Order: sequence, then C-alpha cells, then structure tokens
Amino acid sequence: MNVLDAAIVLVGVIALLNLLLTLGLVRRLREHTDRLNRLSAGRVAGRPDPQLRIGDRPPEFEAATVDGRRLTGRDAPLLVGFFARRCQPCKEWVPRFARAAGALPGGRERALAVVVGTEEETADLVAQLRPAAMVVTEELDGPMGRSFGVAGYPTLYRLAEDGTVAATDPYEVVTSPVAG
Repeated sequence: MNVLDAAIVLVGVIALLNLLLTLGLVRRLREHTDRLNRLSAGRVAGRPDPQLRIGDRPPEFEAATVDGRRLTGRDAPLLVGFFARRCQPCKEWVPRFARAAGALPGGRERALAVVVGTEEETADLVAQLRPAAMVVTEELDGPMGRSFGVAGYPTLYRLAEDGTVAATDPYEVVTSPVAG
C-alpha cells in the first residue's frame, strides 16, 4: 500500500507543478499579447504613435533625389514609401509600390520612395524603384523618416491631392485608385 500511496502523491505533485507552469505560461502569453497590441497600435512603452494618421498633413521637408532633384513638401507626391535594404517584407512591397507608382497619372513625379542605407547598400532597391518613382536615400532615422514619423519598414502612404494622408494600410495604398 505504501507504493500506491507514494505513486498517488507523486502524480499529485506532478499535476500541481503542471498547473503552476501552465498558469505561468498563460500569464506570459497575456503579457506578450499586450505588448504586441501596443506595438501594432504604434505605441511602445507608453509613447504615442509617431506615424502620420489619415487626415494628417506631413510636415514640410527638403530632400535630394538620387537624380539630383531637390524636393520639398510642396512637390506633393501621391504615393510615399519608406523601405530598408535589410527589411524582409520590403522585398515583397517594393515591386508592388513600383507597380502602383507606375500606374499614377503624372508619372514618376507623383511618387516618392525613400530607401534607408548607403548608396552601395541600396543600389538594388533604387534600381527597382527609379523607373516608377523619385527616389531619395538616407540613413536610418533620417530627415524624411522623421518628417513622416516612420517607426518601421516598409511604411507606405497615399496622399490626397490636398496633401493630407488618405491611406496608410499598405494594401490600400497600392491598390486604391487615384483621381488624377
């Protein structure tokens, strides 16, 4: 009978440990879910979302394209995309952005692509984007990225004719028709 009692106690202890570990795991998953929800809402550690929202107007900016053209906020592109060389999702979105930019009335003058990195690092992305959009290269957290409140890559905006943000969802940015 002592062996049976010991086995029952052992199973009870194992069940209790399993319950404690499960409760700890559930608590950790809730913490991670809360963190992911804050990140997806653009808030990290209580900071407000730095990205522009629909209806916002991007602040004035100045930049030089890889072709040497000076741009300011008054140049009013309809599509604006921010891409980084080491960003895996950017590899999927660059061709989509280039197709959407190429379909804009007014041609490449109505689309702006900002590629983060050095000239050598970004050559392949620049080559893909240049036929369809004006392209600016800058370092991480450069002036264009700060102006548009870029917190991650890729970040895409569709601007209305009045210069306000009309769309921020990448799928909507590359598929919405533009009145032109």
